[in-house]
Amino acid sequence: MKKPTFSAPTAISTVAQSLTHFIDTQFAHGAKFEAEQYLQFGWVQFKIEEVNGGLQILAPKPEATPLQFQPDCSDALNLILRQRYMCDSFGVQMMSCHLGSSIICIKDFAERKQLFIDRLDAPKEHASGWFLGARDSELDTQNVENLELRSLWEIACAFPDFVDFFLLPQGWQVILEEKAPMVTHAYEIATAAPGTYYADKYQR
Repeated sequence: MKKPTFSAPTAISTVAQSLTHFIDTQFAHGAKFEAEQYLQFGWVQFKIEEVNGGLQILAPKPEATPLQFQPDCSDALNLILRQRYMCDSFGVQMMSCHLGSSIICIKDFAERKQLFIDRLDAPKEHASGWFLGARDSELDTQNVENLELRSLWEIACAFPDFVDFFLLPQGWQVILEEKAPMVTHAYEIATAAPGTYYADKYQR
C-alpha cells in the first residue's frame, strides 16, 4: 500500500503535523489510499492523485468555483486552523460540517449587501444547519419558493469573510459589516476573549 504525501510550504507547522499524524494513523490502521479518492480533514475535502508513481494530496484552490485542486495545501491547512481558532475565540466547541455541505440561502443574496449567516440547526447528512440571509432582502423567508440550497464552498468563494466562522455551533450568527464581521450568539453581540484570533484580528 502507498501512503500519500503532501506539500504545504507556508502552512503553520502545527496543522501540517496534524495532517501528517492523521495520514499515518489511518495508514497504520489499514486504510487504503487510492488515486481519485477524497480525504476529509477538518472542513476541507482534499483529493488524492497519482503523481510520478506515488500518491499526492491536493487541496482546493482558494475561491475557485467550480472546485479546483492544487498541489500546495498551505492555504487549506491554515484555514482549518483559523476555523479552530475562531471557535476558541468565543470558548465554544467546533460543530462539524465540510465544504460540500449545503446551506439554505435566500434567493436574492447575490444582489444584497447586508448579509448574515445563522446556524439554526445541528448538521445532519449533507446539511450544514447554516442559513444565509440578507437584512435588506424583501423576500419572505417563510416561503420556501424564496429559498435555495448552495454548497458552503460556493458561499465561501463568493463571500470569503464567512469561511472562518463555519464551525461555530448552533445558535451563533455572523453579520457582514463594512469594518469587520460581527458575531452574535442568540442574536446578542458576542465578545471574544482578549488575545484570541478574533479579538486580535477584528477587535483592535
